[in-house]
Amino acid sequence: YNVVAYIQNPNVTYVGTPTRYLFKVFDKDNTLIDVVENTVAIPPTHTFPIFEQGFDARKRVPDHVTFEFTEPVVWFRYSGERTEFSVSNEVLANATSSPRLDAVVANKTTNVYKNIETVAVLYDVTGNAVQVSRTYIPILADHENKNVTFTWPAAFTRDISTIEIIPKVPFGNK
Repeated sequence: YNVVAYIQNPNVTYVGTPTRYLFKVFDKDNTLIDVVENTVAIPPTHTFPIFEQGFDARKRVPDHVTFEFTEPVVWFRYSGERTEFSVSNEVLANATSSPRLDAVVANKTTNVYKNIETVAVLYDVTGNAVQVSRTYIPILADHENKNVTFTWPAAFTRDISTIEIIPKVPFGNK
């Protein structure tokens, strides 16, 4: 399984130094399956994903996940460059067999970005995030467009109504 949290930084003139966080994954009986701990630097963007790949639930089935920062975020003023990406041409194919999502990510600035983590979050008709995948764009030059592809190993069991693709430039140390 993959787990993801969608975090908001309401003040984009401040960034957070690498801060520890914790995912807790529970089964339908609200019994803790396991935890995932790591650190993330909080970038100068309004929203960004924290993605953890390959959660092993062993033979149990996850039902819900909680997320929390386990230490206070240390904030400092940010005056560096701002990223601006757009996403277009999202096409989801083979959802009932071997799902694949293709899209185009465009750099709207004159900056060159490297190692762009790009996360796709797919929502069902009730607005619940039900699928997530990640890929990386090695380099995206000024005003350049790149195709991105996300795949899943098994058919979707729920209909997808909304797709969100979030490019994120590395910031700080993870």
